[in-house]
Amino acid sequence: MNLLVVDDDSVVRMSMRTLLTSEGHSVCTAADGEDALAKLASHTFDMIISDVYMPNMDGVRLRNVVREIPDKRSLPFLFISGYDDQSTIDMIRNPKLEGFFKKGRPLSELLSWITYLTTPEHKRSTFPPTLTRDLASDQQHGRVQRGSSRVPLL
Repeated sequence: MNLLVVDDDSVVRMSMRTLLTSEGHSVCTAADGEDALAKLASHTFDMIISDVYMPNMDGVRLRNVVREIPDKRSLPFLFISGYDDQSTIDMIRNPKLEGFFKKGRPLSELLSWITYLTTPEHKRSTFPPTLTRDLASDQQHGRVQRGSSRVPLL
């Protein structure tokens, strides 16, 4: 899989390249949204993995611009960030959030997101990887928990 990793932190770019290459992916990196657009113009990618907060052009603006490019508009897009506070989530949800990976989470979770977002929608599991990871159900008592936190049911 050809991946474009966009992050203003060179350590993150190098780490992601090393990890994803070791998993068999081809990885190209960009330092911000403007750099990513230049790479998109001259290369073909299967997916974009982008930091949210970057100088020059942030990840949200990058996604919005990519969605306006006819042959790139359906390219899977995964946001990554060291922040997972409500304001960050609200910012990237507009328009529809495709995927979000918090930096520092296990590599297996990132790989699950890559598989999920690059699988055709009609073949995907019902829920994205992070929504079902670490869930435990207690059918006898009608409860669901994530770790030590109870998940409210409707």
